[in-house]
Amino acid sequence: MPITGNLLIEWTSNYSIGCHRIGYRIQGSGSYTIVDNIATPFCNPGIAESCAYSIGPLSFENESCDDVVYEYYVQPCCENPVSEDGRVYGTVTFTPTPSCIAVDFICNNVGIASAVVGVPGTGYTPGVGYTVAAANIVGSGTGTTITFDVNVGGFIENVLVTVPGSGYTAVPTIIITPASGAAGNSDATIIATMNLCPDFPLTDTCDSPDAGNTIDTLLGSGFSVCYTGGLTGAPVPPTNYTTIEDPALCCYDCVILQIQPPVSALLTATSMYIDCTTNLVTTVALTYVSGSVNTCAKRNSWTSDSVETIFVQGPVCLPS
Repeated sequence: MPITGNLLIEWTSNYSIGCHRIGYRIQGSGSYTIVDNIATPFCNPGIAESCAYSIGPLSFENESCDDVVYEYYVQPCCENPVSEDGRVYGTVTFTPTPSCIAVDFICNNVGIASAVVGVPGTGYTPGVGYTVAAANIVGSGTGTTITFDVNVGGFIENVLVTVPGSGYTAVPTIIITPASGAAGNSDATIIATMNLCPDFPLTDTCDSPDAGNTIDTLLGSGFSVCYTGGLTGAPVPPTNYTTIEDPALCCYDCVILQIQPPVSALLTATSMYIDCTTNLVTTVALTYVSGSVNTCAKRNSWTSDSVETIFVQGPVCLPS
């Protein structure tokens, strides 16, 4: 949200008359805006007089992520306005103090969605409906029940997660040992696939009055969303997430966002970002054969359901 303020320019007069002109602009933006015949406050005749002039009111974007540098020159009125004669140059920097603070939502607490045989092992007692002992599911979570069968060859098969459990902050190690009820002479392993953290509403963000919902998030992945006041303005996510306030990020800058699809032929990715034109969450589905997508998006608003998706932030853009 823009705020209004004045641009204070200070200089030392080395001329015996009081009239000066000032040219100012945002650094590198084009022609100077000229304020001529400045006599208020009047620089008293004399050498090395301290002078100041306040230009405004001007509009400043206080929610920007970047400083805005104004460059100016001061020139005695007696000099030709189109000449460089007598000009003294300087800069004034406006540093935004955005009310919006980014909150990082990190998925770090899920159950086990499914499992498959990693190594089938040898010498297990044939049978059906064996249950993996809780002690053999080595990880941070609890409450999981996994069953398996052993075929006539003594190999494990038909692994099934009947109770997903909860509280896993990483993929657990699962090894079938005699404690699971089916003694073998070469340990088998089971590979777990973890649940996703669920979506939840992201309404009333700095970027949009109705930003919509997140997408399901992989364990260990996350996204940043900006809220007024940071954590105090953010929604409380499901217990699967942790939240961290990140004051280094802010809202409202629109940048060219390039979304590069997953590099694996086995993966598809649904990516999410806040569009600068509509201010609404937009999703796009990509595979490794898809081309990259370029869009004008709110900085720090993007996330993906694939860790192989690459986001590349480009230059500032204007909503169409």
